[in-house]
Amino acid sequence: MTRNLVFVVSTLLIVVLLGHPANAQPQSVGEAPFSLDSNRILVQVKINGKGPYSMIIRTGTPHSYVDSTVAKETAARVVPLPFVT
Repeated sequence: MTRNLVFVVSTLLIVVLLGHPANAQPQSVGEAPFSLDSNRILVQVKINGKGPYSMIIRTGTPHSYVDSTVAKETAARVVPLPFVT
């Protein structure tokens, strides 16, 4: 039992130490100007080089939505959503 525990702990230490080198550089962080409107975060974006358009940042949704007029103006690829009842 003790040998197994030592093996598991040693293996975890090796994985952690090799997986996170001490000389790793932190990733850069970008900044974007935004405004608040009724507690919604708005940013200005370009789509396919056209715009700027105002978009709401929603962190709780897996999809992004644009108006059909904007989709046509920008030649954005339109993916129909499944019908939900």
